[in-house]
Amino acid sequence: RYQRRIKEAFASGYPAVYLVEEAAFLFEKSSGVSLRLTSLGRKGHEPRSRAHEPDLWEKTTLRSFKEKRVDPWHVVQEPGQLRFLVPLVTEASCLRCHGEPEGILDETGHVREGYHKGELRGGIVVRFPAPESK
Repeated sequence: RYQRRIKEAFASGYPAVYLVEEAAFLFEKSSGVSLRLTSLGRKGHEPRSRAHEPDLWEKTTLRSFKEKRVDPWHVVQEPGQLRFLVPLVTEASCLRCHGEPEGILDETGHVREGYHKGELRGGIVVRFPAPESK
């Protein structure tokens, strides 16, 4: 279902990341649960947006995903909330902007990072209010 929406977004000149961020905004507004993309970048490429730069916990967890040292999702309890991170793996549809050839501009004007299908590209951070302890 989402792959179809992403293809439609591309066809209309609307990059997939904006579609994801719009959906995350609407989801948070209706549920109180926030979603955010994060990335370590690749081969010297920084994340495409400062909003996607990971904090220390996210960096550590993403590196652990990359080295396969933790489960494919990781949870941490913080004051008043739970936060977890799930890996974002490169799909075939991602390669249009994030794949080869590395170093040239994609159709959105960003430099392609040279990712390959199946490669860890980042993560999705989910935050929600922690259940009150009784």
